[in-house]
Amino acid sequence: MEVLKKYVVQLENAPIYEEAHKYFILTVKFGINSYEAYLKWCKEAKEVLGANIKGEK
Repeated sequence: MEVLKKYVVQLENAPIYEEAHKYFILTVKFGINSYEAYLKWCKEAKEVLGANIKGEK
């Protein structure tokens, strides 16, 4: 994830900002948002499953 965030910064600060960079930036940001959503879901699932193991609701 950190690598993807560095890519965004590098692309945004490239000395020659090419028109194509915005598409790469959007793609990388999509990846970051997707991975963050997966991580959030995993944390929630872990909490729910952990609660079920303990007999909680």
